[in-house]
Amino acid sequence: MTTISSTTKHVVAHASEPDSAAHIDLVAITHTVSEVLRATPVGAVPDSMAIAAAIELLTGHIQLLLPIAESSHRRTRPQGSSADRGICVDALNFAPDPRAAFEELRRLLRPGARAVFTSADRRPASSRPWNRVGLELEAEDERPHVPGMWRRLYRLWTDHEADLRSELGDAQADRMLDEARRRAPEMAYRRFSIVTVRHLT
Repeated sequence: MTTISSTTKHVVAHASEPDSAAHIDLVAITHTVSEVLRATPVGAVPDSMAIAAAIELLTGHIQLLLPIAESSHRRTRPQGSSADRGICVDALNFAPDPRAAFEELRRLLRPGARAVFTSADRRPASSRPWNRVGLELEAEDERPHVPGMWRRLYRLWTDHEADLRSELGDAQADRMLDEARRRAPEMAYRRFSIVTVRHLT
């Protein structure tokens, strides 16, 4: 179980195990998100190293916040279906139990309500047995630009390996380069799409 205490600038999440606590700096998280979302002037060349560093920081923040968010959700979630809409971006593909994730999505939606989520699966959404989890597939729209976007990012990482090691250190550079080697070939056969499902009445 996770409990949360807060101060003006920090949140401390205490797990049930003795002496187990994760200190989460909300100021640092806010600053990172602000930097990532800051507008880039027209014609300016984005700093790939800064983008990579920001992505890594956000990944670390998310890894700390997810257990807290899940614990809070389990304490406060409604017992019955009540949501009119649901949106999930770049998350369901990482669920350790996809069926359980979709069953929870259905539970939160009222009958007839819809959810929209992004998918990066190897199979089309139409191949899933949606009716088994009480959902109905309404639409699947492909995002053909996404694989190229990831390929360009991974190419930047590999082309600037020396800069990555200099700016971020060997450990972080190794993780990024390993991801680039593993994930870049997958862009050829993954289907990136936006999927709409409806809670069956």
